[in-house]
Amino acid sequence: MYTLGDRMWKSSKDDARTDIVANLQRITRLESWLAGHGLRRLKPRVAGLMLQLSRYYSELGRVDEAAEHARLAVQHYARLAEHDPEKYLPLLARAQIHAGWILWPQSQDDAALAFSQQAVDSCRRLAAAEPDMYAASLANAHHLLGMRLSDVARYEDAIVAEKEALLLLNPLAKADFDAHGLDLARLLYLLGETYAEMDRKVEALDAHRRATDLWARAAVADPDQYEASLGAQLRDLGLEYSALKRYEEAAEVNERSAEIRRRLAEDDLVEHGHDLAFTLHNLGCFYFLLGRPEDALPVAQEAVDLYRRLVAAPPDPQEPDRERELVRLLEVLSNRLARVGHLEAAFETGQEALRLARERVRTDQQHAETSLVVVLRTVAQRHHDLGRCEEAVPFEVEADEISDRLEADDLR
Repeated sequence: MYTLGDRMWKSSKDDARTDIVANLQRITRLESWLAGHGLRRLKPRVAGLMLQLSRYYSELGRVDEAAEHARLAVQHYARLAEHDPEKYLPLLARAQIHAGWILWPQSQDDAALAFSQQAVDSCRRLAAAEPDMYAASLANAHHLLGMRLSDVARYEDAIVAEKEALLLLNPLAKADFDAHGLDLARLLYLLGETYAEMDRKVEALDAHRRATDLWARAAVADPDQYEASLGAQLRDLGLEYSALKRYEEAAEVNERSAEIRRRLAEDDLVEHGHDLAFTLHNLGCFYFLLGRPEDALPVAQEAVDLYRRLVAAPPDPQEPDRERELVRLLEVLSNRLARVGHLEAAFETGQEALRLARERVRTDQQHAETSLVVVLRTVAQRHHDLGRCEEAVPFEVEADEISDRLEADDLR
């Protein structure tokens, strides 16, 4: 039944999926009632249906119902595992891991953490009896526990959990990269993020570098599947180099990221254009920090040209305010142009940013006035650059007035 339900689910649209969930919920209620009135053999089916419903609700974005059914699945499997641990402890561990994932987006950090710890305990019991079969499950549980500990800022404890997972995954990935290599890459990335939260920059860089190497290996074998992930890893690795002021290496890995993302954006601008622009922006910053403003300028221009195309493209719900990003990139480009002495072009670019920023205020876009203040001050500076100091004054006054009003609003 579960397999058939999953096949129907994967091949269905949202409306049909809502009907599937409603029918499955009715079946679950009926079988739950029957299981409580003598048909004890239905109890494992009810537990499985609860877990299946939780997954489906999660995919529909109905997070409260997903969380509730995840809790119920754990409760049902826990009772079953008490009487037959050999049969039901693996299913209990799976339900606990699922609950640890599902409850976190609802800011139920304590509950998510508790389920994650329970998953580790269950998987540890399983791995003690059959290490070859359950080592990967135990690593997954430790990985999840590390994430949840980080969520509540228990970083030292998170490192312990993540290193436990690392000890388990390293030999598994070495023996079978296809099965475990990317799990190891994701774990190393998490470890790097945890180190970064603790301001342990060298360890963060080392973990991210190892993760990037694994993504690179996967991308060589299957570029269509993994190049986008490699591009993201390279961008993040650049930020880790930058945190250590190693700007040459930061620029180098961002150049690799930009090369990948240019290819991807050629095929699908809406899907990959924002990521490419972000990489180009970072690359320009690294060039600037290296004292290479002449190299920073063309990538800043490329990012602006890219975002002009995105603004003209069909809307994307995942990226609702492209104009805001274009304003920011235009403001950066204006500064880059001024830096290399192209003052008239810098002024015109600032004016374009100002027109867009004012339009965003008129249409009441989020953070529009904060963005407008930045652009007003940039335009004022462009007037100063051109020796038109009196013409800069109205822009400075307007920026100050808006800034003062926003600050007063924040204090209320």
